Amino acid sequence: MKNIPTEDPKHHWSFLNVKDKLVLDMGCSFYEAYYHPGMLSSAEWFIENGAVQVIGFDGDPAEVEKYNVVYKNDPRYEVFELWLDSSDHIRKVLEFKPQIIKCDIEGSEINFLPITKEEMDCVEEIAFEYHDVATREMCEKKLPEWGFDYIEQFSILDRHPDNQGVYYGRKSEGKKVKVVRLTPKKEEPVKPKSKKARVPKVLYVGPGEPHLESIHNKEFEDCSLDVKYVSDDKNINEVITSFRPDSIVSIGENDSKFPELFGNIYDVRKRWFNGTEVNDTTGHNAYYCAMHQMLTNDNSKMISYFTPSYNTGVKIYDTYMSLKA
Repeated sequence: MKNIPTEDPKHHWSFLNVKDKLVLDMGCSFYEAYYHPGMLSSAEWFIENGAVQVIGFDGDPAEVEKYNVVYKNDPRYEVFELWLDSSDHIRKVLEFKPQIIKCDIEGSEINFLPITKEEMDCVEEIAFEYHDVATREMCEKKLPEWGFDYIEQFSILDRHPDNQGVYYGRKSEGKKVKVVRLTPKKEEPVKPKSKKARVPKVLYVGPGEPHLESIHNKEFEDCSLDVKYVSDDKNINEVITSFRPDSIVSIGENDSKFPELFGNIYDVRKRWFNGTEVNDTTGHNAYYCAMHQMLTNDNSKMISYFTPSYNTGVKIYDTYMSLKA
């Protein structure tokens, strides 16, 4: 019996042939990599070794956030939060038609027990890390049932293989499976975009959804504003990031009623003003604030950070989070 000597993916999962394959990484935490500088997470290791795409999940939202911050612009990573506690969850992720499955979910592997051969038809190779006798016996029973005709058991570290180890299965004939995204969308004909003048984007924070527009000085001028309405400033940074307003209007007794805006960074505060009520000039004030922001673009109080390191991945994630704080 071969032994897996470390938790490093290059030892732990080296027998998986991931090149040009869609990989389902069940339990893709950075946990071991966090405590061993230079070690890759399993998902990173699969991508480095040629996987077309990794669809991964983990039960820890902080681990998922790391992927979605560091690799947010890399389509090869699709990582989401999931606490796998039922066979229905397994059936759901199998809808992505993975060719390779790596499964290390701390005992929840037992939920594979009701899964049928037909449901596993797309899978060419699979590896389970088992942590108890029941899961080991499940692997010994189900891998042949699912059609894996090459099966190998590995011991891990100094653990007794009856209680903890890895079971690997491979089918003789792999099936070609189309790579899908996490949230596949039906392809539609591309429609030509209608040309429309760019008008200022205004974020309105307060009660109701009042109509806002600038003063109509000339007949040919567009007085409209692109307005997004929110009732309060809770999670305001998420709204600002997605909407990217040119100005922000809040309606309240005073500006301290909006703590998320009041304590925000200078780049947000300089485009924000507060009013006690909506009146005929509110829209024009929002327009003027937006135009002032766009035309003056005062960045004198902003600080830029940069790193000379290339392809840092998760290595500077903690540094990034400290800057956000």
